[in-house]
Amino acid sequence: MKIARDNRLDTLKAISIIFVLIWHLRPFNFILDKDTHTYIYLIAKIFINLELQLFLTAVPLFYIVSLYLFLIKNPDIKYFKSRIIKVLKTFLFWSIFHYIFFFTVTKQIPKFSWDIIIGLKPSLPLVGDSVFYFLFNLIFLTSLAFLYQKASYKKMIKFLNLIIIIWLFST
Repeated sequence: MKIARDNRLDTLKAISIIFVLIWHLRPFNFILDKDTHTYIYLIAKIFINLELQLFLTAVPLFYIVSLYLFLIKNPDIKYFKSRIIKVLKTFLFWSIFHYIFFFTVTKQIPKFSWDIIIGLKPSLPLVGDSVFYFLFNLIFLTSLAFLYQKASYKKMIKFLNLIIIIWLFST
């Protein structure tokens, strides 16, 4: 059975993309300097506050839409593997590109750490921190959603208890 495309989800994804672009480009910060007129300054400050409050919802929206689309397909192991492989290929391609750019600009090899594996490091010059944690989180959340959908209630309780214990000992 083919599932019909939901235009509301497409709209939500488009809004999320716009939010991500505005957040990363920060167009309203370019308006502000010490010579900015008072009214323009106030309007720009309103948009900057909106940016801080609203535009950071983009990544959680991407997670929610991606997981929803994954779960409505009632995935089997074959679909799960293909989905994870697609996201993993994207993650690896852009992470390698990121590391090559980092090395080219800084002439430094980043120290291997957990932050590199999950896409938090290295920070790029001029651009800022790495954003590939989003793809790593999507792989992790998709895996959890698949396991959640396939697991029995008793197994899920044991798994959640294990997660809570690990979390308690790691903090």
